[in-house]
Amino acid sequence: MNFITHSPRLGALCGPAALAAALSCAPIDEPLCEKLVGSERADEADTRLLPLDFWLQVLIPQAKRAPMSVPDEPNDCGGLTITVRWPDEALQSVDPRLHAEPLPRRPISESDFTFAEGPEGSILVWARIDHYDDGTARGPVALARWVDRGVKIYGLGTLWAPHTRARLRIEPLGDDGALLVADGEICPDRQVNRCQHHIYLLPLVERRFQQVALYEGKWAGPARVIALEERRDELKHGWVRRTKIRRRIRFGEPTLRIDETLTVRECDARTEPEQCETREEQRDQRLVRWERSAFWAEKPSLWSAVEAP
Repeated sequence: MNFITHSPRLGALCGPAALAAALSCAPIDEPLCEKLVGSERADEADTRLLPLDFWLQVLIPQAKRAPMSVPDEPNDCGGLTITVRWPDEALQSVDPRLHAEPLPRRPISESDFTFAEGPEGSILVWARIDHYDDGTARGPVALARWVDRGVKIYGLGTLWAPHTRARLRIEPLGDDGALLVADGEICPDRQVNRCQHHIYLLPLVERRFQQVALYEGKWAGPARVIALEERRDELKHGWVRRTKIRRRIRFGEPTLRIDETLTVRECDARTEPEQCETREEQRDQRLVRWERSAFWAEKPSLWSAVEAP
């Protein structure tokens, strides 16, 4: 049996006033769902040890603990189907994940769980039940905390994101909001030197982690930032143009900020190593505000000029 250890003792989930409002945890005794024992105190509340099959059943009550499997269309412990919900078809149509092919569902294993420490000693957990051929996975994500008799869930949703080296954390959103930041890597054909780092942003709205859209002069699909993008164009006489953009998100301000650096180099592919010359380098900063259930960038990315015909 595999166990996950959480060493910090958990205090009240509601700490700073802004985060308390975002987590909607007043009153604290009204979680979305819970998994408690019949006795006055669970042993796990003292040891902070909980078997993975127990965690799976906390998040998905219909799951079978042995083997760790879920029904074809499972619901999370809050009673909703585990799926990404878009407010309208126009936004759904620009979601690149919809082109991915699902892989055959298999029993859930230790590698399908990601844990992290949340605010005020709470726990973030993502259980991946569906995997896709593009390197992404989907499953319930929750913000939980220990109580004397077990575990209570105070934030819940469906996360569909890259699963390789997945990490979770909570960042502030504006003056009184909370934001789930889920980042991971997609490695084409399992080539670790070609991995692409994706950062997904899911605001916590009425105790639900919501998949929302990003607008960058046009709807750009789910709210995410790709840390590095590259493009290779063939030129004449054996030369190639290599275009690269690096991005970094800045949190902790009334709005998010994305810092970008775009570099264009032309290289002689006939030489070994390639002889390259830098033709262009641009730096830019973009503010992104959270408004009307979406993220709105003040201007398009530098990459939009590269993507244009």
